[in-house]
Amino acid sequence: MKKSLEDHLGDIIQKARQGLGISAEFLIQNLDLTAAQLSALEAYQWIPDQEVIDLIASYLELDPHKLKQHAKVIELPAPTVINTDGIIACVLYGETNEANCYIAEIKQANAVIIVDPGIQYDRICNIISKIGVQPTAVLLTHEHYDHTRSLHLISDMYQCPVFPYSISKEQLLQRIPQLEIWDTPGHTNDSRCYLLPEIVFVGDLLFAGSVGRAACSHWQKHLNSVQRILALSETTTICPGHGPVTAVAVERKINPFVRDVNG
Repeated sequence: MKKSLEDHLGDIIQKARQGLGISAEFLIQNLDLTAAQLSALEAYQWIPDQEVIDLIASYLELDPHKLKQHAKVIELPAPTVINTDGIIACVLYGETNEANCYIAEIKQANAVIIVDPGIQYDRICNIISKIGVQPTAVLLTHEHYDHTRSLHLISDMYQCPVFPYSISKEQLLQRIPQLEIWDTPGHTNDSRCYLLPEIVFVGDLLFAGSVGRAACSHWQKHLNSVQRILALSETTTICPGHGPVTAVAVERKINPFVRDVNG
C-alpha cells in the first residue's frame, strides 16, 4: 500500500515562505517571476527549472538538493501496522478533514494507547475490539479538531483518561514507563510528541518530506522541535498527523527543511 505525501512542492514553498515572513511580492521581484507563476508553483501546477529551485531554496532556507528531489516524489509506502520491540501499532489513516489515528499495544506494560482520535469513532472501536484490551489512555499531540473529533465518544465508551486533560504526566508514566513525552512547540504552543522504543508520534510537527504549519512568530521554535525529533536513532519510525508513516533516516535524506542534523 502507498499513500500520497501530505505536502507537495508548492506546499513546502508556501509554508517556508510564510514561516519566514517572506511575502509573495518579495519572491516575485527577487526571482524574476510573475504573480501567475508563483501562484502556479505554490499550487503545484508548475515545476520550475533547477536554477529557479536553487534560488528559491536559498531564500527560503531549504536544502536545494532535497527540494529538487521532492518535486519528483508523489507517494511513499503506507504500512497499516508497525512492529517494534514489544510494541504493535495500528495506523488508521485519516480521510478528508481527519488526522491519522494510532492505536499502540505496549506488551511489557500491558497497556493500549490511542493517539489523536480524530477519525470516525467506529474505526477506532473496531481495532480495540480486535485487540481485546481496555485502552489505558488517550493521548493528544495537540487539540485541533481534526485530531480530537471522536475524543468524547471514545473516552465515554471506554472510561479511559485523556492526557493532558484528566491524567497527569506522572500518573501516565507510572502506568506506561516505556513512554516519553516531549514538549515540541511550534505548530501550537502546547504541541507534544510521544516516544516509545523505536517509534514516535509527532502530530502536526512533521510530515513525510515536510513539516507542519506554524506562524511566523513560532517558525524557528517549530524547526528546532523538528531537529530534536530527527536527532533520534535513524531507525525510529515517525508517525505523523497526516500522510504516510516515515522514518528518521528517510527524513534526513528527503526533507528539504532539514539541512543539517547531528544524530
